[in-house]
Amino acid sequence: MDSVIALSIDDVVYRQDLYPRSLTDPARVQAYHENLEVMPPIEVNQHHILIDGWHRWTAYRKAKKTTIPAIVTETSSDIHLKELAVERNATHGLQLSGEDKQAYAREVYHMTPEKERKAKRESLRQLLSVSERTIRDWLSRIDKDTKEKQRKQAFDMWLACYTQEEIATALGWVNEEGKPKQQTIADLLKGFTENGKVAESGETDESCDADSFHLTKVQLAAAEHVTDFEVPLYNVWKQQEKTARAEAEGGLVFSFLEPQVPPPLESADEAR
Repeated sequence: MDSVIALSIDDVVYRQDLYPRSLTDPARVQAYHENLEVMPPIEVNQHHILIDGWHRWTAYRKAKKTTIPAIVTETSSDIHLKELAVERNATHGLQLSGEDKQAYAREVYHMTPEKERKAKRESLRQLLSVSERTIRDWLSRIDKDTKEKQRKQAFDMWLACYTQEEIATALGWVNEEGKPKQQTIADLLKGFTENGKVAESGETDESCDADSFHLTKVQLAAAEHVTDFEVPLYNVWKQQEKTARAEAEGGLVFSFLEPQVPPPLESADEAR
């Protein structure tokens, strides 16, 4: 069992960004204030950052105590600390609200590498005691944003003539041996080089899977270098008027003339 120390009230560090609960229950603080002698110790990490015991710590401060019983647990990162805080909350104290759970799940999932997200999604579901549908709804927007970001990065690299292997490596599409997933990147490039349904309609594919990475109209124009062409300021070709010979022969005669350069603009003094 972890040893309990007497920690100075003022040495406890509360970081709102690392504590999963956003609300304080005044009634619970008052109940703890009246029963301090039977309250379990709070939990902090090696830097005295609060892991568990916000209401107990608040009750001790309300009672103007100078020390509080505490257990010190070493943490390796901010994510580790917050995960411990959620675990402790699941077993005792004021439970997290649905809003707090969603905020925590999205924060952790957003920082998780894509290749580890499937396992993390399941661990979050169990930790927060929610259904598969709930956790999927909470995190689906992050998955879509990640896919769209990958799509844009891959398209930019493709236009810049990067190889399939370089694109796959940059996107993290590699197998356990660190080699590019050839089929995945091939499907992606196939979507770029074919004018698929999405490119024709200009709509966005919400699934954003590798095999549905088609181009929008704007991206297709860029890929075909349509947007690289600049219309000349002046037409250097001029149609010759009909001659008597052309009239007799029932056709037109065209000839190349010198470019038609517009006269220079007059200055204000010359205009006067």
